[in-house]
Amino acid sequence: MKRLLASGTPLLLILFCAFGFVFAPNDPFHVDMANRFLSPCRQYPFGTDQMGRCILSRLLEGGKTTIGIVLLGSAVVFALGMLLGVPAGRIRSGRILVESVLNAVTALPPIAYLIVFIGAWGNGVFTMIFAVTISLLLRLIKLVKAETEIELTKAYALCAVASGASSFRLL
Repeated sequence: MKRLLASGTPLLLILFCAFGFVFAPNDPFHVDMANRFLSPCRQYPFGTDQMGRCILSRLLEGGKTTIGIVLLGSAVVFALGMLLGVPAGRIRSGRILVESVLNAVTALPPIAYLIVFIGAWGNGVFTMIFAVTISLLLRLIKLVKAETEIELTKAYALCAVASGASSFRLL
């Protein structure tokens, strides 16, 4: 039961946000000044805001945007992390330099990247996505690099090299 709740609840929340427009009782952008600050009722399940907009509909619309940003950012981080991390783990010369740079940049918390990029580019959704993506990307590159180095020292990889496997085939 715990496993079902642990995996089912986030999945249900993601699906609800992604397809929330189906469940939204009202237009999230419709302004109705006559219905400002209404408490929850049948027409407005979470009430209305200062502009008379349905809060539930606006939450669902924001959830859809957030899910899209998270999925896109995760796909970019995964793809670039694998493409850059595997060759970084394969490098023999310059390994200390690559490792030192990755250790230095991953020592900073993600919020530090956010502060630096907001200071440079201003506050905005793109700036926040870029800062968090860069921070997570560097961490994933470091992880993939370390795992690649570990796998290349195992017996099956060494046997493959001894039998003439190319570097590309090993990766």
